[in-house]
Amino acid sequence: MFADIILPFATPMLYTYAVPEDMQGAITEGTRVLVQFGKKKIYSAIVYKLHEKFSSAHEIKSILSFYDDASAISKKQLELWQWIASYYMCSLGEVFNAAVPSVFKLESETSVFLNPDFDEDVVTTDYEEMIVQALQKKQAMTMNEVDELISKRSFSVINKMIENKVVFPEEKLAEKYKPRYQQYIALAENFNTEETLQAAFESLKRAPAQIKALELILSLIEENKNSDILKPPTEVFPGFSTALSALTKKEILVINKKEISRLDEEISAEKDISVLNSYQNEALKKIKALFAEKDIVLLHGITASGKTEVYIHLIQEYLNQGKQALYLLPEIAITSQIITRLRNVFGDRVCVYHSKFSDAEKYEIWTAVSGKNIHKKYDIVVGTRSAVFLPFSDLGCIIADEEHDASYKQTEPAPRYNARDTAIILARQNNAKVLLGSATPSVETYYNAISSKYGLVELSERFHDVMTPQILISDLRSARAKKTMQSHFSPMLMNAIRETLDEKGQVILFQNRRGFSPYLQCDACGWIPSCKKCAVMLTYHKYKTALVCHYCGYTVSIPKTCASCGSTEVLTKGFGTEKVEDEIAILFPEARLARMDMDTMTSRKKYIKVLTAFESGKIDILIGTQMITKGLDFENVRVVGILNADNMLHFPDFRSGERAFQLMAQVAGRAGRKGNRGKVIVQTSDPKHPVIVDFYHNEYINYIHKEIAERKEFLYPPFCRLIKIMLKHRDNNVVTSAALAMMTELNKIKDLHILGPENPVINKIEYFFLRNILIKLPKNNLNQEYKNKIQSVIQNIKANTNYKNLIVLCDVDMA
Repeated sequence: MFADIILPFATPMLYTYAVPEDMQGAITEGTRVLVQFGKKKIYSAIVYKLHEKFSSAHEIKSILSFYDDASAISKKQLELWQWIASYYMCSLGEVFNAAVPSVFKLESETSVFLNPDFDEDVVTTDYEEMIVQALQKKQAMTMNEVDELISKRSFSVINKMIENKVVFPEEKLAEKYKPRYQQYIALAENFNTEETLQAAFESLKRAPAQIKALELILSLIEENKNSDILKPPTEVFPGFSTALSALTKKEILVINKKEISRLDEEISAEKDISVLNSYQNEALKKIKALFAEKDIVLLHGITASGKTEVYIHLIQEYLNQGKQALYLLPEIAITSQIITRLRNVFGDRVCVYHSKFSDAEKYEIWTAVSGKNIHKKYDIVVGTRSAVFLPFSDLGCIIADEEHDASYKQTEPAPRYNARDTAIILARQNNAKVLLGSATPSVETYYNAISSKYGLVELSERFHDVMTPQILISDLRSARAKKTMQSHFSPMLMNAIRETLDEKGQVILFQNRRGFSPYLQCDACGWIPSCKKCAVMLTYHKYKTALVCHYCGYTVSIPKTCASCGSTEVLTKGFGTEKVEDEIAILFPEARLARMDMDTMTSRKKYIKVLTAFESGKIDILIGTQMITKGLDFENVRVVGILNADNMLHFPDFRSGERAFQLMAQVAGRAGRKGNRGKVIVQTSDPKHPVIVDFYHNEYINYIHKEIAERKEFLYPPFCRLIKIMLKHRDNNVVTSAALAMMTELNKIKDLHILGPENPVINKIEYFFLRNILIKLPKNNLNQEYKNKIQSVIQNIKANTNYKNLIVLCDVDMA
């Protein structure tokens, strides 16, 4: 018997291994196995297919071992992986790598051993001497340990030492998951009667600390209903740990290790499920009625209309049927408030899953969702895009909140999948239903709804009949002409902030650009500092006192003079969130400020700390990027300021208008959610722009219909499918030639509309020159056939020796 297996990295094909006779019957499709790949490396792999016949000119390696079914991949999961690989034009290995926790992807790591007979004369550098001295103290070191020892990548050093026979390498499998244990204390069986216990105390007459420790332990055991107790902290009283150690040596007490979960302790539901108002109840009824006819329904509900409560009621109905629910969110940032609301109702039946969890936590959640975890069983998963890969045992419904959000699309690395669209396929495999929710649905989703492919339910009233916020447009050109601007803030916005602070309200200021200033520029000659690795200007970060590239991380100190003409007049241009924070602190010194962007929110704890402080009224003005726009619910926000709408509108992308409207609508929805009517002030130099006009009149659907008509005319989604092919090479001439050759071959495929090759806006990143080719696929049943032909062209171009080291990336349904 033979097995085609999936390795956890990009390979253009599956590899075939022989199944040893003693493993036949135990190994099935989806089993995790251990195989040797290459001369020395050992990897965990997944069996994709079993078959009886295979011929090869080379010797076929055998599977080394296999793992139990706790880590097996189900048939449905493999089918989903295959769909992702085919649809998004990537390998199964890339899907495997993205889909499972890294604890399932064991691989051998190199350890080095000292040769006891090495020639000391060949050890010529300090690094080599350090490694030899370390290996004389310990038997072996991994390459990672050597890296840490000499504080640099050690490959070249170790390679030389191997050649000189100072050290020997060996491959060893690195186990990535280790159970967590806690120590528990119990009374030894020999002392479980009054007589034996009394004898124990008699024997301790000369050890008062041990008597005190034993009395404490016995009282704790009694409080715990005679069950083992968690080992107390080491120093309950001075000398406690020494006394405890003595009692265990005398075998009066025993210490046991018990495996525990890394996941949250049991959480009890605190609140009954809320009663829906008439609008929400009507929406829920329509959703359930449409689910009888369609598998996918769009809930278009304005901000603060109470969509989350509708979701909770829908989840409850599926739980009552014994089903599981997946609640998808586009970003980790939104999960904290949502998880609190769900746990208030459903308790510890809810878990969160996203990339910030440790590998061990991901493993435990994976097994808990599949029903194979001895500690936990989860019925509701709140997760970001990677949650679609979890092994649901009985999935009933999927809710994709903020379905329009571009964060659902994976950009790097492959697979470049859209979690919203993948969730629809996942639901189809499990006979589950999908509810897509948004105040500003994507053009594609809304078109599918009005075309009757999806069901459509509208929720157009705010919860508790709260009024929608008042939209005000502040004309920056007029304010600048009248010289009434205060820094980057118009009189209208300044007055609104002042009034809100006087009334003890809160303000959100949105600027979709982090850093202090987008760039520096010499006032004399126009020179702008740029990244040496990328074709992009460096952003000034005041708190780092440095210029930073937001694409590769390249950092330099602030130049004191112009590198071109020597002038000292090198000035900041534009503004980011950091500069907004600085200037608001000067203009409103009494206000308590906080900033939320990628620079400040470096951990989940910091994010929750700021949200909690803002929610409790300890922060008056919150400044941030799009991180503050999504799904957050604050009672006291009176004013939202959109500081620069223009930089969102004038981006070279066919979706720029749609994205700008969605961002503005989402951040506007944070205002006036409870009580007084909120106010949204949009600062723009182009108040007559069609998107600004429709936003002012709160006409998103009107805008969508105009956008649909325009996309139909120029053939853009939803009237075609887009594939972006990006070519990368360190030599600009090579990538230019390869792109032209690829374009020539692609033009031979009938019915494709092809644009390019073109230089992207940023045409060099990390020393790689870039070219883009955009393909518009007709929406028909031949999509996979077209993709196969495109992939064939790509493989032929990459095989050409003139284009050695060419990298080609495919992005299907690009965000």
